[in-house]
Amino acid sequence: MMLRVHQGPKKTVIRLPKRFDTDSLSAFSMSVRRASVTPEYVLDFGETVSVDSSALDVLREFGRKLDARRGVFTLVNCRPQIRRMLKRLRVA
Repeated sequence: MMLRVHQGPKKTVIRLPKRFDTDSLSAFSMSVRRASVTPEYVLDFGETVSVDSSALDVLREFGRKLDARRGVFTLVNCRPQIRRMLKRLRVA
């Protein structure tokens, strides 16, 4: 599955790929830049089975940038092991 994006006026939903890793980071970064005026993001992990360390770094930086401009992001449909990892690393 490829990364898919649905952008509305106030919210952008990004459906992450099966493997969220270095191969998908440029598409994720480009999607975030295009939707940079959106105050809210929903990251849908429904198809995601693995997340590598480079993706975790990008998610942390994404969160910091959103905090700076008072935006928010929500993680949905995370597998339990991915949610635990994201919480442990303070990404979620």
